[in-house]
Amino acid sequence: MRWKNVFGVLLLMMFGFVLGATYDQFVGSPQADSRGRSRQSYTSRLEAELIRELQLDEQQKLVLQKSIEEAREKLHQLRHDYRPRVGEILQEARDSLVPHLTADQLRLREEMIRQKEEKHRQRGLNKDSRQKKKSDD
Repeated sequence: MRWKNVFGVLLLMMFGFVLGATYDQFVGSPQADSRGRSRQSYTSRLEAELIRELQLDEQQKLVLQKSIEEAREKLHQLRHDYRPRVGEILQEARDSLVPHLTADQLRLREEMIRQKEEKHRQRGLNKDSRQKKKSDD
């Protein structure tokens, strides 16, 4: 019976990891990638590569830039629209495990949630300070 609880916790953690990684990769916040470069710089590098490799003229460059900007705005709106639903789904998955946990496991789960929330809050504070610094420059 205990191995089922451990397996359930591990399965839930793996599900959260995969979902989080997938979400961040395709529609996550425009922060830094795994090498510390911003997605904005990735878009700029991609744009520069397309201009260079395809040898775009000035008119084509303008169309490309407009297309990239429109896509960026649509993706931002998409993230905004479904972010609450992603949170609901993750919460449902977490809650489905609760009836199967022992009292000690529930306390450990609550501590894990508290730590993740604190980490998320700190990340938000750091993001706000970086944005403020950029606007001051």
